[in-house]
Amino acid sequence: MRRAKRWNYATRVAGTHYRQPAVKRCHQGQRVKLVRAPNNQHDGNAIEVWVGNQQIGFVPREEAVRLAWAMDKGDVVEAHIEKIWLPYFEDESTDITIRVKRTDAAIATCARP
Repeated sequence: MRRAKRWNYATRVAGTHYRQPAVKRCHQGQRVKLVRAPNNQHDGNAIEVWVGNQQIGFVPREEAVRLAWAMDKGDVVEAHIEKIWLPYFEDESTDITIRVKRTDAAIATCARP
């Protein structure tokens, strides 16, 4: 029997510069929803990052490659805001780091309560 791999890592959210009003309403520990966007014209592996009904950015392209593959095969992926990086200078953007946790779907569906 193959043992499932689990992921638990932090990554920055790309594109927050363009979504500052939504980003500034975020708080540490807040759950985010990762949404596959396979029809994205720039990247077929794109994964959007949403807080409520507001998109705050994307999973960076280099991370989205393996994460998209896992999501497409049905693995369970959860994420939350781990850190909010406030700007040092007034003309800079607020940045966000999320913690991504992935577990094999078979483990999630067969887990005991």
